Amino acid sequence: MLSSTTWAVLLLAVSVSALFFLVKELEEEREKRKKLERRLKILENQVEVTKEDVISRRQSMTSLSSESEEFFDVEEGEGSVLLKGEAKKHPDYSKIDELFLGDKDCLVKALEIVSSFEKSHSDDFKFLCYLSCACVLNHPLYAREEPDLSQKKVLIERGIKAGKSALAIDPNSAEAHKWYAAAVGSKAEYLGFTEKLGNAKEFKKHVEIALEIDPEDYFANFLYGRLLFEFSKLNWFERAAASRLLSPVPSDCFTEALKHFLKAEKGCPRPWKEVYYYLMQCSLSKGDIEDSIRYAGIGAKLPAYSEEVSTAQRLSFYMSDNGCSLSTSPNTPNEVFPVKLSLEVSKTG
Repeated sequence: MLSSTTWAVLLLAVSVSALFFLVKELEEEREKRKKLERRLKILENQVEVTKEDVISRRQSMTSLSSESEEFFDVEEGEGSVLLKGEAKKHPDYSKIDELFLGDKDCLVKALEIVSSFEKSHSDDFKFLCYLSCACVLNHPLYAREEPDLSQKKVLIERGIKAGKSALAIDPNSAEAHKWYAAAVGSKAEYLGFTEKLGNAKEFKKHVEIALEIDPEDYFANFLYGRLLFEFSKLNWFERAAASRLLSPVPSDCFTEALKHFLKAEKGCPRPWKEVYYYLMQCSLSKGDIEDSIRYAGIGAKLPAYSEEVSTAQRLSFYMSDNGCSLSTSPNTPNEVFPVKLSLEVSKTG
């Protein structure tokens, strides 16, 4: 006959054992819930579902059985999730890349295509980078006077918003930092000097991060070269004010800018008129007349990105066809970021 104490010990042991298995079961259920949460998050990003669908699935998540696993078709590493019988329509990024490399009409078409997916892809990393890029490439097509100025500002703000959203998804992406910086830098066209300084600080910060992540990125190098080139043109008072805010700044901005423009030339997928324009200007400022003439000769044969840039650059490239003495153009284009490129983003959301 077992004593009451022995019975108590046995009951306690059984209770502890039962509690152990209960805790283990709860932990397994929690891991399963986390897994389904992750899949649902991807589902929200990659599949068009209604708000009611999402709420309903979250409420019933704890009761999902193993059979519910078959509802999802997950391809590990690609970040793609499809509902049975459904597929989300994505932009044709290869087509958009081709349009980015085209003329003005192509750039406008690229923006139209990207814009048509804006509502359904508002939290898609790759799409946000393309949207920011499209806005950056299209805003120079609008003049700096009304009524074009208002549309220019709208495009720039859209580009900034898209770039910021992309950074929120992946703060370690060179693409996100680069396009956000490009959009921010575009505001310099209509800001006063004091506002430009604060804007330049934000621009410099994100371009430097992009270059730290990917030092060979040709467009990020072009952006940084532009910053140094514009800094070198400031008068002594503006330079003193900018130096305090943008410190550290190289003592020889033209030399440093030239290095970045050379990297941009090397990495660009096709000859780019704006790069040769700044290579010519930097070489001229350094007294390298022979290099200046060589860059001018190359640039003069390339198509301009916009009419405003074309006019300014024709003044500087004029000597290429007429044997005139080289002089720095007083009408340096302030388009800031004219470029045609193929955007490659590996992250998809």
